[in-house]
Amino acid sequence: MERLIAAAGSSYEGRVWIGLYDQSEKWIWALNDWSLYGHNDWNFRNWRSGEPNDMRTHRLMCVVSRDGFWYDAYLRSTTNLMTWHDAVNYCRQHHTDLTSVRNLTENEMIQQKVPSGTLSWIGLYRHVWIWRPDNSHSDFSYWVDEHPKLNTGDCAMSVIDAVNRGKWVESYCSEKFHFMCQSNETHQFHIKLTAVKSSGDLNDPNVTEAILNVLQAKMNESGFSKNVKLKWIKKPGKNIFHKEEEDRDSVKTEL
Repeated sequence: MERLIAAAGSSYEGRVWIGLYDQSEKWIWALNDWSLYGHNDWNFRNWRSGEPNDMRTHRLMCVVSRDGFWYDAYLRSTTNLMTWHDAVNYCRQHHTDLTSVRNLTENEMIQQKVPSGTLSWIGLYRHVWIWRPDNSHSDFSYWVDEHPKLNTGDCAMSVIDAVNRGKWVESYCSEKFHFMCQSNETHQFHIKLTAVKSSGDLNDPNVTEAILNVLQAKMNESGFSKNVKLKWIKKPGKNIFHKEEEDRDSVKTEL
């Protein structure tokens, strides 16, 4: 956040879009085998009036059913014996998955099996507030107090001023504000490999690919970031492996 504030400059105060967004209407089923769903089965809902209505401050929202009506809930906000994740794992181990409710008939069947007034998990859930561009999730949260609110927009912005110092608020994605882009800093290194003796053709494409894969695996094992990528440098008119003055096979690869 300090980098974002610094990038905005000391003279700027206001709101800027950041890459955090929510899809408040995108609820999905844990059992995601599309062959099991008929026309519009995936989108069947039976919310209680006023639901879903919980604040969007948790990473994962789940759904409980009571007397046939659905309520959104936090991961552990139930008096049942299992959390939602534990229930999913149990059902996947002993059955197929936590139940999907595809239509009114199935909803009534569940209502008949669960004692009146009892809360029971169903397989509907959604991720709350995700980051572009890879739809990733983070435990880091920097919301202005009492935000995000309900029905106030699904895109986040950073409030840059002396009071909020970059804290987040939500707004409608169609609104127009300044924005902040991110550029990942890259570094380039050159590594020189020398093969003293070789009985095979080092320039065979299968060989060069295998060598690269081994090097990449070794780097990952050594704790290098998976964002570090290796590739061969091939100079015009020369093979990847070529003779040097010392009469040795050598190669350069770019990191």
